Amino acid sequence: MSLSATAKLIDVSKSTVSREIKKNSNMYRHYVAIEVQLFSEMRKTIPRRPGKLSKEDWQDIEQCLKRHWSPETIVGVRRREGKTCVSIEWIYHIIKRDKERGGTFYTYLPHHLKHRKKPVSSRIPIKDRVSIDERAAAMNANFLFIIFESCIVLIIICVTTISA
Repeated sequence: MSLSATAKLIDVSKSTVSREIKKNSNMYRHYVAIEVQLFSEMRKTIPRRPGKLSKEDWQDIEQCLKRHWSPETIVGVRRREGKTCVSIEWIYHIIKRDKERGGTFYTYLPHHLKHRKKPVSSRIPIKDRVSIDERAAAMNANFLFIIFESCIVLIIICVTTISA
């Protein structure tokens, strides 16, 4: 049966059928429905998220924090050593939650979870500031003067080259 006919029969797009066949074909490029169903059921049993860390892993992370390691360093070292780990953001989340409950993990971080706000305004008043409307008239006068000077210079150049 063709892809188009199969797609019409099950009322989906032709590309969906093509993708399904490509994804679930065996090593001989055959689509065997029984195998696909077994793989699908097997995938459902595997949790999408990894399990929680063991007590020993958490104690190791706590020891790293007490050594004043940043969450970035902790995750990098644990990954390099092949140990299970959570994300950097999750470690920061745990530290923040511990701080809210009166814990001391945040004191081991160099910045103590302080987030500095940017200054609201860093404008410095400009002395003798001129409005854009007032500048236009001044610029026109300056521009005309510059053109006049340029013309005089060109005339002088022309006169000197002709006389030479």
